[in-house]
Amino acid sequence: MRIILTILLFCFTTLDFFSQSESHTDEQIYLRVDEPAEFPGGSNEMFLFLAKNMQYPAVAIENGIEGRVYVKFVVNKSGTVSDVAIERGIPNCPECAEESLRIVRAMPAWKPAKISGQPVNYLLYLPIKFQLK
Repeated sequence: MRIILTILLFCFTTLDFFSQSESHTDEQIYLRVDEPAEFPGGSNEMFLFLAKNMQYPAVAIENGIEGRVYVKFVVNKSGTVSDVAIERGIPNCPECAEESLRIVRAMPAWKPAKISGQPVNYLLYLPIKFQLK
């Protein structure tokens, strides 16, 4: 059986944590920014990174499991990836969730998001599709 791992990035969707003030404190995480965070080299490089480094879990192959894992994470104002968590996984495949967490945590530093030219923390969602062919 030939395995193809398809990684889809719909649109980075983000979650907005509304603040009481207009100041950009270290703790705030933003949805609306002037410049969104960017993987080094852009989306195409991110797809290549994910395809090169992703390992389809053996148990998922054996059981013919396919689906999407939605990973949420923060690109900090320093560009590092943190607070990586599963928003929604594939039923009966915790190994797919674990692999998705592993690969997102392994990402290099991003170009941080900015508001008024200042780097800020930015929350992203990344759908990762596991598909057998």
